[in-house]
Amino acid sequence: MADVNTAGDQPQQGFPQFTRLPREIQHKIFTEAICKPNVHFVIARRKDVAATAKWHLALFPVPKGKDTSGYRLLEPLASVNAVASSAVHLATAKVVVQPEAEHGEDSGQVQWVVDKVPFKVLGNRIDGREDLVCFQFQRTNGKLFGYFHPHHQIINLSSFDPDAQAEQVKALHKVAISSQATDPYCRNDRSVFRCVGHPNHGDWTICPQQLCGFLDSFPNLREVYIVMRAQNEVQEKEDLKDYSRNFFTLTAAARRKHNLATFHGADRSYIELHENIAVSPYWMQLTRPRQLVAMLAELRECFLLDAARLPADEQDRAVAYRLPRARREALVFKVLVPTDGTQESWEGVDQYFATWSTRVFGQVNEGVVQLAAVNNRPLLPPVGGASAGAGADGGAPAQG
Repeated sequence: MADVNTAGDQPQQGFPQFTRLPREIQHKIFTEAICKPNVHFVIARRKDVAATAKWHLALFPVPKGKDTSGYRLLEPLASVNAVASSAVHLATAKVVVQPEAEHGEDSGQVQWVVDKVPFKVLGNRIDGREDLVCFQFQRTNGKLFGYFHPHHQIINLSSFDPDAQAEQVKALHKVAISSQATDPYCRNDRSVFRCVGHPNHGDWTICPQQLCGFLDSFPNLREVYIVMRAQNEVQEKEDLKDYSRNFFTLTAAARRKHNLATFHGADRSYIELHENIAVSPYWMQLTRPRQLVAMLAELRECFLLDAARLPADEQDRAVAYRLPRARREALVFKVLVPTDGTQESWEGVDQYFATWSTRVFGQVNEGVVQLAAVNNRPLLPPVGGASAGAGADGGAPAQG
């Protein structure tokens, strides 16, 4: 919002007529600038509580100078004028119908509920239901994170406290874990989600069983994402750049039709690495996308080990989950990749895009079937006739 400032709501020289625009037009401009849904980043560190002899993850903001969270843009935007403040409020608050005290029925009275970032040092607003919160893990004083899964608390020096964790993250519905090629393998003690003797995980960096133990502490969890950050390998960087350009060649309507996830930060967007392309021969030379697809498939299995559904000789695998079965069956698991911030698309409907769209939306192979089954949804049909451009909801995110 470089064309307006907070001094008496007076515009700068770049757009002197802005305050003369109808309030409805101003509101639409501010709403577009918010570029929902946002992605927010938090730092997670182990916190030991002497009184309970347990530990959980304490959450902290990324230092402001390095933080590219969407929430960093909202409060400055809200301070521009009353119209901007209203746009931010509508983008973050949700309406909740209050139940009748005696009969448990809806009273018809509504209340605005505003979610805040999940740490006490800041009070910035977020949309806990639609925004994505990405966890970045930091060790302090050389402490290991310990095991998250309930089966392995006996080998922790002190137990993980899912109740304390749930209190911190109860407003969050969509959660992401950052994955980098430089992360230690999950068989390594330095790994955040480290294995307890799973030979099939090989060079994975996340143990699905331990990640399941952590995610089960989120009372309102609906969607789980792994953010695959590009390594220094030239081929991977080029392939991700090409994928991003093809992604934004799809119209906004086409992306919505196929539920292709997009989240916006202060400097770039994070887009869904479509499951078909992640396991296709198109990226056969890249192993990380295929590893993440396999890891997410196993993660879903970890969420479905109810005692009542397991045979008698496998009862030792059963887990007492916090989330009800129906909620766990409905969980969605996806991979995201960051864009380079430009959201550039290919020109027109060239042959390259036609080939790419056929591969992404029309290809059927074993890996595609695997993750389509993971997310309980049918394979995507081919997309035809998509034109260039990101569309109304695909514009570049507001710059900080």
